[in-house]
Amino acid sequence: MLQKFYELSPGIRYLPGGVASGFHHVDPDAVEKKLFQVKGKRNVRVRQVNLSAAAMNKGDCFILDAGKQIFVYVGQKSKKTERLKAISAANQIRDQDHAGRAEVHIIDEYSSQPETCRFFEELGSGSPDEVADETVGGDDAEFEKKQEAVVVLYRVSDSSGEVTVDKVAEKPLHQDMLKSTDCYILDTVTSGIFVWIGKHCTKDEKVEAMKLAQKFLATNNYPVWTKIQRIVEDGEPSAFKQYFSGWREAEDQIGLGRVFTLEQIAASMPEPDFDPSSLHAGKLRSLAKSGGKAFGFMPDDGSGNVEIFRIENFELTPVDPATYGMFFGGDSYVIKYTYEKNGRQNYVIYFWQGQDSTQDERTASAVHTVQMDSKLGGRAVQVRVTQGHEPRHFLRIFKGKMVVFLGGKASGFRNLRDHDTYDADGTRLFQVRGTCPDDVRAVQVREVPSSLNSDDVFILETPNASYLWIGKGANDEEKEMAQTAVHLLDPVHAPITVNEGDEPSEF
Repeated sequence: MLQKFYELSPGIRYLPGGVASGFHHVDPDAVEKKLFQVKGKRNVRVRQVNLSAAAMNKGDCFILDAGKQIFVYVGQKSKKTERLKAISAANQIRDQDHAGRAEVHIIDEYSSQPETCRFFEELGSGSPDEVADETVGGDDAEFEKKQEAVVVLYRVSDSSGEVTVDKVAEKPLHQDMLKSTDCYILDTVTSGIFVWIGKHCTKDEKVEAMKLAQKFLATNNYPVWTKIQRIVEDGEPSAFKQYFSGWREAEDQIGLGRVFTLEQIAASMPEPDFDPSSLHAGKLRSLAKSGGKAFGFMPDDGSGNVEIFRIENFELTPVDPATYGMFFGGDSYVIKYTYEKNGRQNYVIYFWQGQDSTQDERTASAVHTVQMDSKLGGRAVQVRVTQGHEPRHFLRIFKGKMVVFLGGKASGFRNLRDHDTYDADGTRLFQVRGTCPDDVRAVQVREVPSSLNSDDVFILETPNASYLWIGKGANDEEKEMAQTAVHLLDPVHAPITVNEGDEPSEF
């Protein structure tokens, strides 16, 4: 019966208290707050520390688990790897410990004063000025060495006829060291003690493992807030799995999962009405550089349901439907496309990565794509799209009205830009490209003469007028789309058409 209970409650943890609490009113919203330190140079670790501002420093990141509210406190001197790990760990705490019902807040140097004050109120003490300098946190490399040296795995087994405890290994640990017929104790020293229960272990092994874990606390004089976490096989929380290199589960995806290259998609789903031979030489060169046959990927006509999210602070933020089709080259996006085929809903998840987006944002877009596919039962086709290499189906979704601006969304984790920067001085230049009405798009480029080329149409927007510059090799679709795009970008001024070689002086 107990085993059945544990199977229904994966990742169960023992917390302080006892039967006496059964005679008192229990507040269901009351939670035991926990503070975690996120620290490391290359192998970033998450460990529980004392619930106090005195345990914090400006060189690391910290996660405050306050139940329905989870805070990620970003130290001003913390590393990008620590910031990414902190956000990832906070999301795992939300999903695994709070069934996805908690809200994650990012607190950094760009947060408002009320947001920062709320963090310290939940913490119970302190203020930004009371957080110690990064030197107090110590060297990250030395911290990693110490963490690897102190983590020890013990096996609790009665295979010999009596219960024995044997040291299995220190770091590095591997998943195959855990056998279903035994129990194990993982002593992390600084982050608590885990008792791992194998599926086929005996009752004596379970009882003895918990007793030994209690002895570890007493004999090693661990801090009073140190916890023993009892977990069952296949119900391991991320805090446990982080100590094992290359932890894998049966349902885990490899890499990005079922991610298809554009060529593979095109080969399996060709579009009959697309004939590359009908294009002139300039467009064929452009097509070859932009993905070749992949432009033929067409699971449907692009009329399905679209949901677009932009990566902001490494989280998915819904985009206003009124601005669908407008992208920033400094950002990354996740686009969920739903369509029906043979009476069943099908999904394509594009993660579009702007050419100037940061590596952190690109990584976040890939991670969120995998998570979104998992929520759909692994039924989605995941497609990575880099700016300028969009497959035809992606472009058809926006029906010839896709516009890519320079710049990107403000991010607390970036100092390169602090607002949406696509119109700094009122002058903008857009290149109009495409092979047919449905896949034409306008891309903002630097407003300098060297940006112009004869194969395309360009839109020059100034504070007083807008110009359509027609290259000698531009096709009719681009000219037509340019007329639509110029009204979208500048609804005030009537466009002035300028042919290549006949530019007026004001142009």
